[in-house]
Amino acid sequence: LVGTICHFIGLVAGSGAAFLCGLALAVSGAVLLIANRRRVQMPATRPEGTDVLFLVPVSLAILFALLGVLAPSTMIDWDSLAYHLAVPKLWLSSGRIESIPYIHHSNFPAAFDTLFLFGLKLSGEAGAKAFVWIAYVLGILSVHTLARREYGERGAHWAVVAFSTVPLILWESGTAYIDVPHGLYAGLGLYFAARVLRQEDRSDAITAGLLLGLAAGTKYTGLQTIAVAGFTIMIGGLILARFTSALKSGMGIVVIALAIAGPWYVRNSLWKGNPVFPFFYSKLGGDGWDQRRADIYTHEQNTFGVGRIPATEGQPDAARNALDPARLGHSILGLAYQPGRFVNPGQSSGQGSPLGAFGVPLLGAMFLWMLSGRAKSMEGTVLVASSISLLMWFALSQQSRYILALAPPLAILLGGAIGRLRAGPVLAFVTAGQAAYSLFLVKTQLVDLTLPVVVGKISASEFRQATVPFAESAVKINALGPGTKVALYDEVFGFLLDVPYVWANPGHSMLIPYDKLRTGKEYVEAMKSLGFTHVYVNVAPAGTPRELALRWLQAAGLGADKRPYEGPERSALLDSFEQRYKVLVSEASSEGLLTPIAGDPKGRWVLFAIS
Repeated sequence: LVGTICHFIGLVAGSGAAFLCGLALAVSGAVLLIANRRRVQMPATRPEGTDVLFLVPVSLAILFALLGVLAPSTMIDWDSLAYHLAVPKLWLSSGRIESIPYIHHSNFPAAFDTLFLFGLKLSGEAGAKAFVWIAYVLGILSVHTLARREYGERGAHWAVVAFSTVPLILWESGTAYIDVPHGLYAGLGLYFAARVLRQEDRSDAITAGLLLGLAAGTKYTGLQTIAVAGFTIMIGGLILARFTSALKSGMGIVVIALAIAGPWYVRNSLWKGNPVFPFFYSKLGGDGWDQRRADIYTHEQNTFGVGRIPATEGQPDAARNALDPARLGHSILGLAYQPGRFVNPGQSSGQGSPLGAFGVPLLGAMFLWMLSGRAKSMEGTVLVASSISLLMWFALSQQSRYILALAPPLAILLGGAIGRLRAGPVLAFVTAGQAAYSLFLVKTQLVDLTLPVVVGKISASEFRQATVPFAESAVKINALGPGTKVALYDEVFGFLLDVPYVWANPGHSMLIPYDKLRTGKEYVEAMKSLGFTHVYVNVAPAGTPRELALRWLQAAGLGADKRPYEGPERSALLDSFEQRYKVLVSEASSEGLLTPIAGDPKGRWVLFAIS
């Protein structure tokens, strides 16, 4: 709610935004305190005997995530550096909240991302990431309390062990990814929606609507969760012969949720002409976008997971990356055992980080409840909603981050499964094993890396240069000083820059008129007219064959022998919308229109000044 209020104040208030935001926070805080006078009293009891052991993995998980907050983000935190931190930094530098034409993510709902403005302003990168860590801790407390209401103390202990040590949650809680808070809003919203059919507490529907509204205000996928919640409640109403009351409750939840989330989609309609920009361009359109860029983005979304038939040469367009329903089971199980294909970068070749796994216990709890025949209205509703969500995830984009909303309600159900179902002891063993593995994974892949910089053995700048290749280039670009405007090719970590920059690859925006450019001279004239002073090329981004990088250096006159692109080779690159810039930049370099002023001795990057 804080992020929502302050974002829209920042859109219109200009220099007075800080004062008005503070005033709004004071008023809304007072209202919430008054509204929260009635509390359900559930005093916690001290764990006895072996029950106290649950605190060990949970405490270690919280500590490991905190170390991630305190250390500078590495390449693993791809989206943190690319846009979750970069966009708020650009808003701060411009003095206003606005759509950034070359980062389409700046149009995404930003109820949580807006909080990073406060963190960056007050305490830099760590201050921004701390908000996610706080959400993680509050989420652990929420899952524990709700599981305790449902299944008692022991069920609550197992629930938070499972939730806190999901590899994806444990890793992202130390980053600026917003999937953990979004997953809590969406997942707890589903849980309270599932409670509605009990007809025990009228406030359940209001709570569900509030949480689901915040889910759609933090990420587009929250809209799917709203639809799933409303549909599932109506299905449950039919089964329980309470359709009329279920219909009223479901509609009430949807109305509340859309009222809270609606301003984000109105904003996008005014900014871009598409409430969910840049998605569904073929149906809804969108300013500053076209079908080719939409196809590039859709293709990238489709490379996640294992549910699609890989595209091969000669296939008709309709068959490229087509869904294969027979792979549904493989995709769902892959969340646990094949995480490299469900998280970027390198997802198409299975090179994504194992930290992106959803893990075994929560999916196991879901299937155990399905097979048990003992699920009541709440459990049954969660299971139906989870099944529908998994089908939608399979059909859209199979990123493990996109299914994180299932973690909170399934963690609560896991607590019940361990205590009430016949296979509970087996699930407890699996949960303990997953916790141990997750902590070992994060310790070896992250803690061992970040601890030296957190305790001061190495400096933050040394750490960043050792873990983010662009950091060395960023130092030299920042040294160029005022008046600099740099075009970045195959590089999206502009957060490290303190001078104006643009993601210049053709797929990111329509700022640079690539359709009209066929020569290096035309390219340079266009860049000058747009105010660019420098061009940066990441010659060898991850996955680029070395021979292709060397060939581009030759074409740019920077290799062992100067050999421009000619004939069919040049024509093929020019005809490729995504690769055309390679001809334009290399020709401008070989003709002396771009002057190399810095670079890597191994030829991995080059910084040009526009002559």
